[in-house]
Amino acid sequence: MTSNEAARLAGKLNFAKAQVFGKAGNLALRTIYKRVAMAGHGSLDMDTEWELKWWLKTLPYSRPREIRLANLRKPLIVFTDGSCDPDPAARCGLRAGYGAILFDPENNQYEYLKNYIGDDLLWELSYKGEKKQIVGQAEILPVLFARKLWEPVMKNRSVLYFIDNDAARYSLIKGASDEPTSMTMLSSFWDEDADSPSCPWFARVPSCGNPADDPSRGVDPLDLCANTGSPIVAREVQIPGQWEKELAWSLWEKQEEVYF
Repeated sequence: MTSNEAARLAGKLNFAKAQVFGKAGNLALRTIYKRVAMAGHGSLDMDTEWELKWWLKTLPYSRPREIRLANLRKPLIVFTDGSCDPDPAARCGLRAGYGAILFDPENNQYEYLKNYIGDDLLWELSYKGEKKQIVGQAEILPVLFARKLWEPVMKNRSVLYFIDNDAARYSLIKGASDEPTSMTMLSSFWDEDADSPSCPWFARVPSCGNPADDPSRGVDPLDLCANTGSPIVAREVQIPGQWEKELAWSLWEKQEEVYF
């Protein structure tokens, strides 16, 4: 494939992606775009081959992207946060957590999740303990799990995500990252949104004003003050235990070059 052929193919696939998946196809465009900058004619490597097969398998079964002309419902508000600190007692030397808060202004639904990343997933995110800081991945993880957990209320709603980490926020906006574990989670997030569309918007919140900071460290969030004078008490919800295991397995496949 020459660079000109790669450029033409990338342009057509990028147009197709916007019509059917939004940003879900970014995972299968990275290597093709890299070939645009390569001089001469090169044979297809494993990564490019996988991406082409992904398009052949996925594109024929993808439904058109639906764009609603009006959405009169109030947007959902989601705060997320991740934490990562050294922990000499841990297998990979890290302790990382994540938290997310959902507030629905239509019915005052106020729920949150909090969790420390399990050992298996932490092992894969840290590349078997070689990487000593994974705060970027810990910031993306609760966005993915919040999208999966609250999918029923997010469907066809505008969702405002407030994140205090710019690297994670920009990656979510682009739907892509050069960090492989982040790319896996980003792809999963946008796959979820393609299957059950919402209208997400990613905004920055200062760390000092992020109420999800406490849940990311295992602490319950504060109650909200309502106009009636009665506080709105947060209700904790749990994510299914297999979600972390499934993600850890997916990361292991990619790192062992089974997936690519």
